[in-house]
Amino acid sequence: MIFSPQFIDRLHDSSFTQRLLREKAVVLDSTEFSYASACFTKWLYWGGVRRIAKAGQTPLIFGAAVHKGLAANLLGCSLLESLAAVRTQAVVDNLDSYFDPLRTTDRALEITEAYIHHCKIQPSERIVPVELNGVKMVEQNFCLPLGEVETTLGMITVMWGGVIDVIDYDSNVLWVTDHKTTTVMGPKFVDDKIRSNQVLGYVWAARQLAASLTRPVEGAKINALAHRASGYEFKSFKIPVPQWKIEEWKSETLNRIREHVNKLAEMFTEHVIVDPNREGCVTKYGRCPFFDLCESPTIMRERTIFDNSFYMDNVWNPTGVEM
Repeated sequence: MIFSPQFIDRLHDSSFTQRLLREKAVVLDSTEFSYASACFTKWLYWGGVRRIAKAGQTPLIFGAAVHKGLAANLLGCSLLESLAAVRTQAVVDNLDSYFDPLRTTDRALEITEAYIHHCKIQPSERIVPVELNGVKMVEQNFCLPLGEVETTLGMITVMWGGVIDVIDYDSNVLWVTDHKTTTVMGPKFVDDKIRSNQVLGYVWAARQLAASLTRPVEGAKINALAHRASGYEFKSFKIPVPQWKIEEWKSETLNRIREHVNKLAEMFTEHVIVDPNREGCVTKYGRCPFFDLCESPTIMRERTIFDNSFYMDNVWNPTGVEM
C-alpha cells in the first residue's frame, strides 16, 4: 500500500510520532499493540493518526457500561448505585443510539444486576479486591516502563499501560481479573486469551504493582458474563502464568516495537510501500474495521479516514498518559 504525502504529514504530526521524536518514548496498551501485531497498516490508522470506524463500537460500549457497574459494586456501592453507574456510562457513550438489540442500556442493567445477585447466591464466585496502600485495586490505571530498544531513531523507552479491572484475592494467591461480556461461551472460550498481550501484559504489570505484597500474582482470571436471548451465564476461567512466559512475552514485545519504530521512521525519510497483513483482513470475528478503507484507491483512502462520517477520533486512553 502507498500513502500520500498528505497522510504522511498527518502521521508525522500525530501525538504518537511527536512523542517518539521528542521524548524518545513509546506509550502502548494491549489493544494498540494487538492492532500493531496483527497489521502494521491497521496500527497506522488506529494508533498512528488515531482514527477508528464509527460502526461496530457497540460491544465495547456495552462492555464499558457493565464494567462501570461491576467496579462500583466491588468498591462497596449498593445495587442501586451500581446500576446507576451502568446507566450513566451508557448515556455518556450514547449506547442506545446504535440501535443494537443485543446491546442496550436495559440489557446492560439486567446482566449487571443478574451477576451481582449470582455472586450473593454463590459466595465462591465473589471477587475480593486486594488493597494496596489502603486503595482497593479496582479499575487500576498503570503506565510502567517495559524496557528500552535501540532503533534508527536512537534508544527508545517503551511504556506499557492499561486498566486492570481487579487484582483479586482468591485461593490464597492474587489474580489479575478481567471482566468480559460476551455472547459466546464454551470450552474454547478462553483459548485465544491464554497467550494474549492483554493477559500477559496485565500479569506483568500486576507483579510490578503488587511486588510489596506477600501473596504472589498467580496469573489471570477471566470473569465471563455471557448474555444471550435465552438468559445469562457467568463463569470464571483461571489462567496460571509462569514467569518464563512473561519474560518471553516481554522480549518479543520489545522486539516487535523496535521493528515498527524502524518501519515508521522509514516512512518519513523515503518513499515506502507499507505491507499490510492481508490474511488478517477477515478473521473468525469478521472484517477488520479498516477493511473498506484498504479496499479503496489511495486518493479515496486518504479522504475517507479523516471524514467524520465514516471514522472518528480514537479517544481510547487507558494509560492515563496524555495522547
